[in-house]
Amino acid sequence: MKLYEEAARISILNIDMYSYGLHIAVGIAAMWIAVGIWCRQKQMKNGTATLLMILSILMGGFCSRLFFCLMDQSLGMAVPVSAWFNIAGGGWSLTGLILGMFAASWACGKITGQPPITLLDISACAIPLLIAAERLGDRLIEDFNTGRPLEEGWLSSSFLAVQGEYETYLRTYYLAAAAAIILFLILNILAARDHHKDGSLFIMFLLMSGAAGIVLESLRYDYFLSITFVHLQQIVFALYLLAGAIVAAVRVKNGHQVLRWVAPLSVVGVAGAVIGIEFAIDRSDINNLLLYIAMIIVVLIPVVLGMLLLERKENAH
Repeated sequence: MKLYEEAARISILNIDMYSYGLHIAVGIAAMWIAVGIWCRQKQMKNGTATLLMILSILMGGFCSRLFFCLMDQSLGMAVPVSAWFNIAGGGWSLTGLILGMFAASWACGKITGQPPITLLDISACAIPLLIAAERLGDRLIEDFNTGRPLEEGWLSSSFLAVQGEYETYLRTYYLAAAAAIILFLILNILAARDHHKDGSLFIMFLLMSGAAGIVLESLRYDYFLSITFVHLQQIVFALYLLAGAIVAAVRVKNGHQVLRWVAPLSVVGVAGAVIGIEFAIDRSDINNLLLYIAMIIVVLIPVVLGMLLLERKENAH
């Protein structure tokens, strides 16, 4: 796929540009503003926000493309490694982008001699803005990031539905953008209270984005970055959730031993339950809405346990 041929174009003030790229540019600008505000609030060194964003763009872009090529069977297995970075063909991975940006946060802390964990928290508060902009840009790509065919009803006639050639589909990208905005608001409200120790916001991002990503990737029906029915980015989001639970457990060094073990182990149980629900969605007559409500409840279990660990860690200080 040639991205420069497939991408939707628009003209603003007689300047032709790619509309999807404009979404990304707006998302980066919004993220940069948020990073700048929090760097000033945290009294970071001058130039930290600019360095963090430059590293985030470079490392995030690199990891996004790398993850895509590793997970996409048609591109990664079909061309030599030297062609992976021909950005005119193929696509990008959101999970790789997020990991690359967090790696950039750590690198920025080491370069500037400031606590990397503080910069991880700052990035966690800002990255959801970029995610929301990118998800909204997904609507410009035909047959991309849409859900299963909808049955007749209120949902099929709402703004969340898009008419395909033969059936009506769910605009999953709108739900993903809304989830990112909600995540942004939650993390920034908690950050503004200024009672969370360094690292808590980063862990919350892993927990909440991991849980949301599992559900949202399940909703998708375009089989982008998939092997048969397995959504590879859904697996990565599950690893986000597991990483958040593990780090939250490690931070509580004394006491709460049962909770420290139950939180990470619950992710394993969640993975099994989600697989079972996925099979039920594809092969049973149970109402899909009920199944997705069950999936949301299940993925929230490690989130709640992780948050309890973080709360007990805060109370210990």
